[in-house]
Amino acid sequence: PELWGQHLCLDMVNSLERDPRGSGRMIDWLPKSGWREAFLTAWQLSPDDPSEAVPMTALIELRSFLRPLLERWARGAKPDTHDVQTLRTMVGLAPVTRDLVAGPAGHSVEIRPFVRNWNLVRAEAAVSAIDLIGGGDPKLLKRCSNPDCTWLFYDDTLNHSRRWCSARACGNLLKVRRFRARKK
Repeated sequence: PELWGQHLCLDMVNSLERDPRGSGRMIDWLPKSGWREAFLTAWQLSPDDPSEAVPMTALIELRSFLRPLLERWARGAKPDTHDVQTLRTMVGLAPVTRDLVAGPAGHSVEIRPFVRNWNLVRAEAAVSAIDLIGGGDPKLLKRCSNPDCTWLFYDDTLNHSRRWCSARACGNLLKVRRFRARKK
């Protein structure tokens, strides 16, 4: 969770990761209820009915759709007709309404979903991908430089030189590996 918060779609994609320490083991966080609860809380998407069944197959399909879509975009390819239709379908899963709300600076319009459920999560992940593709720079979507790590991140640093998903995790791991290799 310390690495969350850039883009919801990337957090969803990174829910399947390879062990960055080099074991080759894949870690799927989606089936873990603690991960899902933290994810929903981080993105303020807690469902109206916490006992609602988790549509695991649909979430895995979403993740399996988003990763290649974003990786193709990072290489300069635009979403094709099928990608656009899939995104359109996912966005349509969660109808919304507008409401006038009073705030300290006056009134504003707030978009609210009719129902807060897993369809909203899927729709918001699609909206996040659309926002990233529509307003981001594809050269700034990167994969962690640790060859054992599968994380994607958006490099919004000032000079766009970020190399790792986390300097504390993969960055330190690779620095220690290089140090030990030099000492041999």
